[in-house]
Amino acid sequence: FFYALFSTVVFAWTTEAAVGMASAEDIECIEAVGKGGSKDDKYFDTAVGHLEDIVVDPAFEQLTQDFYHKHCHEFEDSEENKLSYTPLFQQYTKLVEGHIEQSLKARMPSFDMKRFTEMLPKRQDEISSDILDMLSSVADFLSFKEMMLAQKKECGDSTFDGLLVSTSLAK
Repeated sequence: FFYALFSTVVFAWTTEAAVGMASAEDIECIEAVGKGGSKDDKYFDTAVGHLEDIVVDPAFEQLTQDFYHKHCHEFEDSEENKLSYTPLFQQYTKLVEGHIEQSLKARMPSFDMKRFTEMLPKRQDEISSDILDMLSSVADFLSFKEMMLAQKKECGDSTFDGLLVSTSLAK
């Protein structure tokens, strides 16, 4: 029964690919996971494959970099955390989680964040450590603060270098 159901899904995706709604990579991923495993295995593997694609997408990088650039100046490298950091962390978490969930749903209409997050703890060994670290860092304030401070330093250094160049050219 499941094989017949899965074959129907692959056929539907193949038909959608012909009209540009699914990529050849999506079809290969579905066909690869269709060769064995449970329905949950297939669901999880497909979601992880899409997740990996999303976090390496330049749009995701741009989204996070824009946020860092916009807010990094508000952070200070000290043990004390200002109250103003909390709403920024909440905005960042909502932004990243929202982008990931929206992108997953666009690539995988059956995606359900609750279902996926319930599967994650039991399947951590099935995800690359880089992806797992990234997912964990989205919910970790200290990781967020470190990223903001690193961005602040990077922005500060490039601004300072630009001033030195301008000054030396003016002389």
